[in-house]
Amino acid sequence: MLSDDVYRSQLTTAFAALKRLAGELSDAAQAETAETRDFVRLALLPKAAGACAVEIMLRADQLYDIAIGNEFYEDCKVERFDLFQPLVTAITRGDVIQRHHISAATGTERSIETIVTLPGGEIWRKGHVHGSVAPAIPDAATLLKDRTFLPYRR
Repeated sequence: MLSDDVYRSQLTTAFAALKRLAGELSDAAQAETAETRDFVRLALLPKAAGACAVEIMLRADQLYDIAIGNEFYEDCKVERFDLFQPLVTAITRGDVIQRHHISAATGTERSIETIVTLPGGEIWRKGHVHGSVAPAIPDAATLLKDRTFLPYRR
């Protein structure tokens, strides 16, 4: 865990980079930003149908929340600040897969994961398991259904 002063300094630099990126995308997305003592937030709503909206909130408690498409991941640990600009860039390029793990027998969703391929090939991945149904659906009886997204610009 970083000291508060070091963390806030790096947070300010990372958010400035995200705001620059949003400015570069002004023709392709509507951007909203917010800054408070407790968090900074960037939301991008693409103008292109089929592109993936993203909202990221970097918090003063050294955690972040992110919404990618219709999936939301909260209380993620900020491990490094150089992740966020490439992550948002990859999302705006359409390098996102939302993978649904579905029971072959019933069509019930067992889990979902969001996979983002960052520039350079690194993978960012988060997911949710539906705890109430997952134990009843073995891995071998699971089908994968991928949802992909288009880039903000074509």
